[in-house]
Amino acid sequence: MDDRVSIKSALESVGVVSMTPKGMSMYPFVKNTDSIVVVKPPRPIEKYDIVLFALKDNYALHRVIKLSGDTVVTAGDNNYFNDRPIKKAEVIGVLHGFYRGKKYVDVLAKPKDFSVAFSCFAPVKYVRIFFIRGWFFVKSVLKRLFGKNR
Repeated sequence: MDDRVSIKSALESVGVVSMTPKGMSMYPFVKNTDSIVVVKPPRPIEKYDIVLFALKDNYALHRVIKLSGDTVVTAGDNNYFNDRPIKKAEVIGVLHGFYRGKKYVDVLAKPKDFSVAFSCFAPVKYVRIFFIRGWFFVKSVLKRLFGKNR
């Protein structure tokens, strides 16, 4: 709970927070080895932005799938189902970019292109998730069979 207070207050006072995400919900776009930079929303939220919002006892960093008036529907790139709708006021930050190794990928300044919309299209998303999760399953089985060093 202390993290939530400090992240929210840092975004309100400084306007930017850098952290390492946990989980695989945005894989392969954002990996849990990346260092992400979240900023206070500098403009109105747009479809396909990646937003940070509070859950009961944690945060979620998910992509905006649908905007309807004051409501936002989000989903992780690696999740089959959409999140519950939230109010725009519940969004506390927007992903500005991330560091993958020494390379910085600026997400906010880059216009959302066809590839983002295509990857969010349900049939494409479900097939991609199926293969990604299948690959992780095969890797885990191979690690159990042959050890972690291979």
